[in-house]
Amino acid sequence: MTETFLSGKIPEGWVVPQGYEPVFANLRTAVDEEQWGAAAKLSSQLADQYRSAGYRDEASTFAEIALAGTAGYATTQFPNADDHSVEALLKPKNPKAAFNSEILMSRYAKQAVAEFQTSCGLRTDGIVGWETMGCLPGGADYTLPSVATVPFQNLVIKPNS
Repeated sequence: MTETFLSGKIPEGWVVPQGYEPVFANLRTAVDEEQWGAAAKLSSQLADQYRSAGYRDEASTFAEIALAGTAGYATTQFPNADDHSVEALLKPKNPKAAFNSEILMSRYAKQAVAEFQTSCGLRTDGIVGWETMGCLPGGADYTLPSVATVPFQNLVIKPNS
């Protein structure tokens, strides 16, 4: 689903709230331009919004974008980093799930993020938080579009019953 979304398409069955199309375009642009801080902040907010509304597939896609961008950038900052592939950085929470398992950072990715945090003068916890995202390219001055902070339920048009 992540590749489908990043290619400019909305995966089949996804719920798209009013006003989110431009937000999605902004996220795709941030990824294309390797503005990982902006991409991480926006995609983590979208993941939270979708997760809180019960849309796990969408939430997992956006969480994957946030984690992959952050961990991927962190590993490129250190000469001893030997594998930048998504497979080395992320793992499914439930490895036995056929698809759509929640995504977590691998031990390797957490270590790279912790080293990156140290280089930014942040608390070293290996967790991708707002401060860490702000240290990534494009993250320091990035602010969320206002529609991305509106409660999700207020944006989804429900059919009259």
